[in-house]
Amino acid sequence: MECVIKWGGYLRNRGRSDIMRTRFGWTDDNRTSFVIGDKEYKRDGTVDQIAYSPQTREYGPFMIPKGSFDTWKNAVKNLNTPGMEVHAFAMLAGFASPLVAYTDLNGFVICLSGEAGAGKTGVMFAANSAWGSPEKMYIKGNSKNTAGGGATVDRKSTRLN
Repeated sequence: MECVIKWGGYLRNRGRSDIMRTRFGWTDDNRTSFVIGDKEYKRDGTVDQIAYSPQTREYGPFMIPKGSFDTWKNAVKNLNTPGMEVHAFAMLAGFASPLVAYTDLNGFVICLSGEAGAGKTGVMFAANSAWGSPEKMYIKGNSKNTAGGGATVDRKSTRLN
């Protein structure tokens, strides 16, 4: 059985190999298609199954719909309370990240600082949840010398890192 599962994974990862995308998000400057996980969404409404590249293989499998949208909405409603404006802004930046390509910006950085337990990591998970599994896409690191745990978005990005 393990052999069958591995073979299925191999075939799935092969996908369309004539064009292999090396990043998630917009595929070109004209924004003709957008890659999330192993799917490429095109302007004409078609969706192609694509193969993971070496650059997308690590996080691509985690960019899938999962869980209950109603549960997610109820959790996010907690950000609509006085004192949570910064958290709500950071979470909504996750949805806005693909729109950066429509601006003159090359990208942006959001830096959240505060006491332990203030919700910095939680809001980063909320922002990542727009694109897939927030815990599995989390890049752990020390903010002094790595980009892990930070929030950076470039012109073609799909999510906060």
